Amino acid sequence: MICLNKQVDYGVQFLVALSLVAPKEQLSLRQFTEKHNMSFLFLQRIASLLKKAKLIQATKGAHGGYSLVKDPKDITFLEIYEAIEGPYGPTSCLRDPAFDCPREKLCASQDFFMVLQHDLRDFMQKSTLDTIITLYVSNKTDR
Repeated sequence: MICLNKQVDYGVQFLVALSLVAPKEQLSLRQFTEKHNMSFLFLQRIASLLKKAKLIQATKGAHGGYSLVKDPKDITFLEIYEAIEGPYGPTSCLRDPAFDCPREKLCASQDFFMVLQHDLRDFMQKSTLDTIITLYVSNKTDR
């Protein structure tokens, strides 16, 4: 329920790497996947979703690659998550308002999950790619 899948994990790792590239530089997807031991095709699908959400852009050619469209301070974790996974919700009924749950009137957990959704969504909206980068850089120096 709260566990993030590998797509989100890899997408975040790729966005962090893009943010650490020098300005005006591009990051090759192939080089990134080889260095990080990831499937090229798997990350290519994730990059396509991030591009569709206008979080990254691609440049073709010999010196092409990917780059961020926005400043890391302006990219929320919620944007990243929803670009890859779709609308956030801890349960099917909260993720999709059209979901018709046969147990809705008897559900003992719905109110709790509504609070959980609100709190996690708020945290995801307040956390930016810059937050993730700051934690990564500070923890990397401690290792």
